[in-house]
Amino acid sequence: MNSPNRLYIFDNLKTFLIFLVIFGHMLELVTSRLGDMAYTFIYLFHMPLFVFCAGYFAKYSPTKILTRLVVPYLFFQLVYTVFGMIIMGNEGLTIQFTTPFWILWFLFALIVWMMALPIVDALTETKTNAIIMVAISFVLGILAGFEDTMGYYMSLQRIFYFLPFFVTGYCLKKWVSAEALLGFVGKIYTRIILGALTAGIGVAVFLFNDFIYVRWLWAAFSYDRLAHTGYNFVMRIVLYLAAIVVSICIISFMPRGKLFFSYIGERTLQVFLLHGFVIFFLQLINIDYLFNGFVMLVTLLTVALLTIFVFSSRLCSVSFWPQLFFEKDGKT
Repeated sequence: MNSPNRLYIFDNLKTFLIFLVIFGHMLELVTSRLGDMAYTFIYLFHMPLFVFCAGYFAKYSPTKILTRLVVPYLFFQLVYTVFGMIIMGNEGLTIQFTTPFWILWFLFALIVWMMALPIVDALTETKTNAIIMVAISFVLGILAGFEDTMGYYMSLQRIFYFLPFFVTGYCLKKWVSAEALLGFVGKIYTRIILGALTAGIGVAVFLFNDFIYVRWLWAAFSYDRLAHTGYNFVMRIVLYLAAIVVSICIISFMPRGKLFFSYIGERTLQVFLLHGFVIFFLQLINIDYLFNGFVMLVTLLTVALLTIFVFSSRLCSVSFWPQLFFEKDGKT
């Protein structure tokens, strides 16, 4: 039975996004023009939308920040680093906690955003202030690209780049009811406009994919660092706009009721933290040499789905880290 207080649309959305995270990481391991285009399109919006969801359900709780974010970050930073050194043979790795290992940038960024939540809350006490705060966060995200000293260290570049989506999610939850939000994006004319714009963005990715440098989409480098690729503040603004359009479009078409996979939306953190080992395994067996073309994409899709269902299982949760993995967000 559907809970009247639960927004299953966000569970469905987060399930879809964690699938894209895993599938996107798998696409990095293969060489395929179709795969490159899919990778580009996915990376345009999947993390901005994930960060938006994190902001939408953000609640300041020092205890939860410690148990659900800080402790897991320290644990997985150590585990992934040791795994990379011993199993993957990466001699350049050292055990440290100031530069997040690969996917752990998101966890580190969440810690920073969540710790700053009282400040954000205080600065958004009115709707007008909330709008101003969202605008300022986008300006900060654009200005951050001019700072060449920020990069992977402490995820600083990404923290500022994705900050607007976190702030937007938090402010929308604070000042706009879920009914009003979903009512607007669910209108037929809204869907038509957003669908047309998203289709246009997809066509642009198809036509100009050879000119889109993937590192733009990682949000980890300054304009100067990627100046040779044509990256600048205008391109960052374009990427922001594309992410916003596609994200709203996906929300507008996302199923709103409880589905057979909706429960996964409550457990995306555990899937996110564990899926890196699957990516490492595929890298170790050189999956790019085992399959090619359409068969490769079908194989990766299958593995991605299996990864999600296995790592989101209750057995996996209970046996690994129960107090961390049973999240309770998604409620109005």
